[in-house]
Amino acid sequence: MSALPLFLEARFFIINNTLHSLKRESYLKIFIIFSFLVSFWIGAFLLFFKGFSYFYLFPGVGPLLIERASGLIIAGIFYMLLISSAFTSFATIFRSDEVGFFLSFPVSHNEAFFYKFIETFILSSWAVLFLILPLFLAYGLTQGLGIGFYIFSSISSIFFIFISTSLGAIVTVFFARYFPKKSFIKKAIILILPAVLFFFYAFRSTQAQTPESTGTGYVLNFMLKHTDFLQFAFFPNYWLSTAITSVAHNDMAGFYFYFLLLFVTSLFLLE
Repeated sequence: MSALPLFLEARFFIINNTLHSLKRESYLKIFIIFSFLVSFWIGAFLLFFKGFSYFYLFPGVGPLLIERASGLIIAGIFYMLLISSAFTSFATIFRSDEVGFFLSFPVSHNEAFFYKFIETFILSSWAVLFLILPLFLAYGLTQGLGIGFYIFSSISSIFFIFISTSLGAIVTVFFARYFPKKSFIKKAIILILPAVLFFFYAFRSTQAQTPESTGTGYVLNFMLKHTDFLQFAFFPNYWLSTAITSVAHNDMAGFYFYFLLLFVTSLFLLE
């Protein structure tokens, strides 16, 4: 019999007891934290909504600017979640005393790893999900979309977050396996330095270019040209942003394609 359900049940009781312990906390403390979270969510929504509403004023290219802006935000969330989940998985999998306790029982390594991965997924993703929902709400209100857009986008974002967290965990396991503590710094420099130099060169080459004309059409074309990197079809952020765009344009065939791509990739990483 798998021990994973027992671990999950124990975690459920821990979370339940933690929530009940809030009754012993100061009401002022709870009110301040709750007010901060609500204010942050409202502020993020207003920021996205005002920005998308401004882009929408541009005739002809307004919807395209909104799509590129939302794609840029989703790409930033993807890389942020990738790095966050990598550090979180290192703490939960390799630095947690709970892992040694689990392995003292007749539990396979796969079950223990999967349990800790679920913990990593929850710890890394709740804040991202909290941030991405006002983005969807602002996008839908700007475009005048129905309730179906929010449902499809929210479901797609869950698989997107799962893929990002899985890739972060894979990075952590790779470094733990092939970068032992004694030679970690030397190997990390050899691996990371070329990537840093590449991104620095790409950033400098982008900054060195300026529009040759100050016309609105030319400047917009210049801006759109420098967001073409968001259209890389092998990144999960492109799948999510394209799925959202397909729903907004009522292209359900395109949405189902990218949604299934997110779903199948999640199942692959789950295995």
